[in-house]
Amino acid sequence: MTHDPYAALRIRNYRWFIVSLMTMTISSQIQGVVVAWQIYDITHDPLSLGLMGLAEALPFVTAALYAGHVADRFDRHKIAITAITALLGCSLTLLSFNLVPGFLTTHGAVPFYAVIFVSGFARSFLQPARNALGAELVDRSLYANAVAWRSSTWQTAAVVGPAIGGLIYGYLSPRFAYVADAIMMVTSLAAFWWIDYERRAASEKRESIGESLRRAREMLAQLGRHRIPQIGRLVDMVVGRDDEGRHLRCRLLHAGVDIAGRHIVEGQIGHAILLRILARPGSRLRVGEAGQRSLCPLMSVAKDI
Repeated sequence: MTHDPYAALRIRNYRWFIVSLMTMTISSQIQGVVVAWQIYDITHDPLSLGLMGLAEALPFVTAALYAGHVADRFDRHKIAITAITALLGCSLTLLSFNLVPGFLTTHGAVPFYAVIFVSGFARSFLQPARNALGAELVDRSLYANAVAWRSSTWQTAAVVGPAIGGLIYGYLSPRFAYVADAIMMVTSLAAFWWIDYERRAASEKRESIGESLRRAREMLAQLGRHRIPQIGRLVDMVVGRDDEGRHLRCRLLHAGVDIAGRHIVEGQIGHAILLRILARPGSRLRVGEAGQRSLCPLMSVAKDI
């Protein structure tokens, strides 16, 4: 039997799903780059970048369990549409901050934190609903192919998004970046809206929230061997050592926004080259648990350098 690498994409609903995922990820990455720069421009305080990550992570983690419960009980398509609409509202709100003369000077960074906080809640409900819905759009036999396309789409958008945001911010202005952010989010909403989704019949057996929490603890125990990379990622997000750290380093070196934009793009080009190397036919990456634990500190040092 001949393998069809495009099998999942031949399904109309899944194509719209992939388009929505890519455009929304690019939009989020553009927004993250521009918001981080603007917050630092306003406060000139490195801690403000860490608070930016905390403002998004706190509502996301707080609502995560309940969001998954909601995704299991209600229409996932409507939940995702509502969440993406809320994210679009956040994008338009950020754009309005830059269109109103004197708004940033008068109110400072607090409105940005408020918008990020709301977007954290929206993402918390979007993730479980969208991921579970994506699995329902394809036949079980095509699930592996669908996951491969979804993962590669997200990775590509995560590389392209910050590059686009850095270029627009560096060579044009934050207003143009937020316009691009809003356009991408509108495209994502439209693509998800066009998914012809029929909710599957609910299972007769319903577990309590207590049982769900017990299963969650068991899953976390099984995933315990990956705790170092995950904790490291959370620390990076909270203290601002990820994309925000790149913005800060450029500012501390007295670089202009055009140089900062190129700096962000160069980092994403490096990611793209690595992905291309790993995607070569016959390429294999075999790193055991011990290898992961030894590589994590080295990668952290390399990032700091």
